[in-house]
Amino acid sequence: GILRRVQVDLWQRNPLEWVPKELFDAPNADALLLEVSEPTPPPTVVPKAPSDLPPYLKALYATPLLSREQEADLFRRYNFLKFKVAAAMKAVADDDVTKTAFDEISELRARVEQMRQRIVRANLRLVVSIAKRHAGWRSDFFEIISDGNMSLLRAVEKFNFARGNKFSTYATWAITKNYARSIPDQHQQNRRFVTGQEEVLDGVAQR
Repeated sequence: GILRRVQVDLWQRNPLEWVPKELFDAPNADALLLEVSEPTPPPTVVPKAPSDLPPYLKALYATPLLSREQEADLFRRYNFLKFKVAAAMKAVADDDVTKTAFDEISELRARVEQMRQRIVRANLRLVVSIAKRHAGWRSDFFEIISDGNMSLLRAVEKFNFARGNKFSTYATWAITKNYARSIPDQHQQNRRFVTGQEEVLDGVAQR
């Protein structure tokens, strides 16, 4: 019980955040959001990777892009699972964590991570595309890719799927905005782009 309590304490110090939706509180929410089939993916057309990309970056093009319907479904499931984690955490007693409760939370968190990874993998090539456009092949290109990946991860957490916007639109804005700060020699050009898009795209953000 002690090890379970320690792990739960760590989870409590780093609570998951989610985008709320009224449907999450419905009595049959699980049936409506998790037990239904995922949208049928469109016919897969794997785009040809740019010839100048290194092999490990070319591998990103093997992951199909998400359709709008797939993307909306994944974000809905992702946020609902985080909502369920929070609800399960509230039900945990302060002085004791049963194995049943601990296993339930662990399973839910594993499913949350699985959904997050699916969203991230489908959008990694977006980071490469933006990085190449704004930085070119520089000696620190892979550091720039890593920085862009962090922006992508933050965008996944903050994206308000409930507003019906395309995630790639928000992610492009978030990654470009970050590069405007982190790539000095591109700052002026990128700042002009970001400023022009700010009013249009900022409303896509959750906050």
